[in-house]
Amino acid sequence: MNIEQIKKLIENWDLDSNSLTKDKTQDIPADISHLLDYLNVTIDLLERGEIRIVEKSDNGEYNVNIWIKKAILLFFKNAPLKSWEDNGIQYYDKFDYRGSDKSFRFLPGAIMRKGAFIGKGTVIMPPSFVNVGAYVDDNCMIDSLALVGSCAQIGKNCHISAGTIIGGVLEPAAAKPVIIEDNVFIGGNCGIYEGVIIRKGAILGTGTIINASTPIYDIQSGKVYYSEVPENSVVVPGGRKKIAGKNEFYLQAPIIVKTRDELTNPDKVDLTDILHDI
Repeated sequence: MNIEQIKKLIENWDLDSNSLTKDKTQDIPADISHLLDYLNVTIDLLERGEIRIVEKSDNGEYNVNIWIKKAILLFFKNAPLKSWEDNGIQYYDKFDYRGSDKSFRFLPGAIMRKGAFIGKGTVIMPPSFVNVGAYVDDNCMIDSLALVGSCAQIGKNCHISAGTIIGGVLEPAAAKPVIIEDNVFIGGNCGIYEGVIIRKGAILGTGTIINASTPIYDIQSGKVYYSEVPENSVVVPGGRKKIAGKNEFYLQAPIIVKTRDELTNPDKVDLTDILHDI
C-alpha cells in the first residue's frame, strides 16, 4: 500500500464510530487489524522523516497534514496496551520507544517514542522526552529535562536548554503545533505552547513563557506580537501591570530587547550585557 492509499483510508475513517465511512475506500481492506497495519506504516514514515506533521508552503505558510495527526489519534484509540521490560524496569504503553540509528547521539535515561524524527548530529540528553510526531532537525541540542511535545517541529541548529517545554498538540487535528525555526536558542526553563512560532535566529532568555494569548512587546518599535516571535529577536521575560480594584498585579509579558543583527557577536549572546543597555 502506498502513502496515498493510506492517506485515503485514514481521511475516511471516522474517529467517533471507529469505522470506515461507507463506499469511500472499496478498493482497500479496512477492518481494525488492517487499520493498525496502515497506522504502523504511518508511524514508521514519520520516524524516518519521509512524512511530517507540518510542511512549509512556497508562500511561507505552515500547513498541517491533518491526516497524519488523525493517524496518531487512531493509533491511541486502537492499538493494544502492551508490557515490556528493560534493565529490570517494567513498561506499559501503546507506543514502542525508539533508539538511535547512530546518526545522532542518544544517551541513557532519555526517552523517545516511536514516530519521532531526529536529524543527523542532534544530541538528546537525559532525562529528556521526545513524543510521537515530533520533528527535530539536524545538529540540535535537546538538553536535560527538556520536553518536545507531540507533533512539535524544531528546525536545524537549535538549542533547547534544560527544563524547557516545547508544547505538543494532537487535538483538534487541524491545530498547528509549536514550530521552532532554524538557528533558535531557547534558554532554560522556558515554555512555548499553543502553536506559537519562533522565527529563525531568535533567542529566548531563561524563564520566558509564551502561549497563543501572551503579548510580546518590542520595546524599540512599540509593536505587540501574538503567537509569533519575529526573526532574530532577543526576548526576555517581562511583565505588564494590571490594576483590579485596590490591587496591582503583573501579568506575563515577554519583551523584545534587541535583534540579533544589533549584537557585536551574534553567535555569542550575553543577556546580562544586553539588559544593562535598557
